[in-house]
Amino acid sequence: KSTGRATAVARIPLHPTELERARLLIVGLGNPMMGDDGIGQAVVERLNRIGPPVGVRVKGLAGDVVGLIDLWEGEPNVWIVDAVSSGASAGVIQIFSHRELLALSAESHSIHHMSLSENLRWLLHGRPEMAAINFRLFGIEVQSPRPEIGLSKVVNDAVDYLTEALIAAARYQPLVQR
Repeated sequence: KSTGRATAVARIPLHPTELERARLLIVGLGNPMMGDDGIGQAVVERLNRIGPPVGVRVKGLAGDVVGLIDLWEGEPNVWIVDAVSSGASAGVIQIFSHRELLALSAESHSIHHMSLSENLRWLLHGRPEMAAINFRLFGIEVQSPRPEIGLSKVVNDAVDYLTEALIAAARYQPLVQR
């Protein structure tokens, strides 16, 4: 007998890929052969060891961020992890929103020849379909970006902290914010 009330029915996905489709891509940049410049790769390694949250893909990129073209699979959010050099103390974690990241000057915060913000602007110019991505930069201030293997202790500690923070943020915070 019908009571006239509507009941909530859980929607069952028609395709398993609906559950698996990533909503966030975390990209670690850097070169582990250049000391603290390997920050992004170290975070990627740790995230993959722990296991990223559902809906999160994690990839390393040894070159510049233009290589993101080959990694991106339509995720609406891309978080970039990289070494920064702004004059702050080594190990300081800096977070830049989408707008702040794209507004950085060519000279700011990058230890590379062409800044991350410059590369992103070129990328978005060349691939307009990527313009809807919400980028965020998680940078760790470097101590020693020079030819050597391994991170300095203070930067290594920051990498551990940032790895845990990224997992928590990916699970619990709204992702679409510009």
